[in-house]
Amino acid sequence: MQKSLFSDNYRRAIEYVSNFRQSVEISQVDLAKLLGKNQSFISKVENFERRVDLVEFITICRKLGLPKSDLLHLIEDLTDRIYELERS
Repeated sequence: MQKSLFSDNYRRAIEYVSNFRQSVEISQVDLAKLLGKNQSFISKVENFERRVDLVEFITICRKLGLPKSDLLHLIEDLTDRIYELERS
């Protein structure tokens, strides 16, 4: 099994969060400040150079105002699709 850092599901989840961040016009710098991190942290996450764990995902969603359920549904849907492809 491929490491999840490089999986399509992980990439799509990060892209979803990044696109949401941009849609609500929060810069990487501003999100980093909300998280008490450097801007490079956000950049590395969005460029798939750094993996975020579940707690970090939840914190990022909370700071962006992104409902965690939206992200979890996206991941669940992607996982279900891959499972179906693997079964066929």
